[in-house]
Amino acid sequence: MATWTKKIGYPVVTVTEDGKKIHLKQNRYLKTADVKPEEDETLWPIFVGLKTKDGVNEDIVFETRESTIEVPDTDFFKLNAEQAAVYRTLYSPERLKKLGESAKTGLLSVEDRAGILGDAGALATSGYQKTSALLDLVSGFKEEESYVVWAELSARVSSIKSAWLFAPQEERAALKKFQCDLMAPLAHKLGWEFKESDDELAQQLKTLAFSGAGLNGDPKVVEAAMAMFKKFAAGDLDAIHPNLRGTVYGIALQFGSNQGEKEVGVSRSHGDMMLMLIIR
Repeated sequence: MATWTKKIGYPVVTVTEDGKKIHLKQNRYLKTADVKPEEDETLWPIFVGLKTKDGVNEDIVFETRESTIEVPDTDFFKLNAEQAAVYRTLYSPERLKKLGESAKTGLLSVEDRAGILGDAGALATSGYQKTSALLDLVSGFKEEESYVVWAELSARVSSIKSAWLFAPQEERAALKKFQCDLMAPLAHKLGWEFKESDDELAQQLKTLAFSGAGLNGDPKVVEAAMAMFKKFAAGDLDAIHPNLRGTVYGIALQFGSNQGEKEVGVSRSHGDMMLMLIIR
């Protein structure tokens, strides 16, 4: 434990494949991806946690710079099973895409799925991995049902959009469409009516899907949001569910101009200050 507690940082493990042999190499991870040799001297004891179709092998440990292990089947494997160890895993774009496809088969737990996305997102942001590899991975999660995983998906795509904030308009529009195409089917499936039987995670997932689809221009969600907003602006203060209020305001600001002039004012209701966007 001394290495983990007395040395700064944690590693990124780069995975390269040669048939059934997997070559692992550890280096210190930095968000800026510009590790200098003198900053990369620590060798951590890494508990690999290899997951295959046969289960999880927890006996593989290495504390050298590089190591080679063998997998029984290259069709599916994942390092850091259940995301239990403290390291990032850098796969090839091809392996990352396969892992995205494996998310549909039940081979990956919620922790595994969220962990893969977290690693790929962090590595793309820091420059270790191509953004296209992350987008290919994300595309394989359209049938996902877990709020935890969807929250990670949404956060990673949103971070890419933020990084491309000053990119040409066509690139920003393409990313917006990508997020809309990703989130809209989920929003349509779940709907935006909240029931008493919805638990907290179900409510959060509906809210996330509605926001991701609507703010990125899905026509069906935009139409529903504008209908809520018009009722609200006409005086029906219960027309917008509290979970959706911020998103509906955002959609009204973004798309309301298509339906006429906007007037922004402030009114007091039930002792609280409320923003009223009156569409004329």
